[in-house]
Amino acid sequence: MSFNKRLLMAVALCACTACHATERHRYACPSPLTEGSVNHALKHVELYDGPPKNLVSLQAWDSLKDVDPYLVCSYEGTDKVVTIHAAGSKACDATAKPKAAFCD
Repeated sequence: MSFNKRLLMAVALCACTACHATERHRYACPSPLTEGSVNHALKHVELYDGPPKNLVSLQAWDSLKDVDPYLVCSYEGTDKVVTIHAAGSKACDATAKPKAAFCD
């Protein structure tokens, strides 16, 4: 196989892998949150068992057996909040760099 064909196959494989990496999680806080032409960075995330109005905040995110998880995402420079019902998720996690929160 020629070098050009191998290079093209390698690039296609990387592109395909990158596509799957972005779709890795069933539920995720939008990062950033876009309002018109302004992007707001993810600032803080809470995880609740049931709707957030019930005020049942969860400390452990790694084992969600018998839990009805809701991710609540807040953003810098806005009072907008995104609430995601992560129904059926078994675990949630957050990362610092890049700042992200997700459930699977």
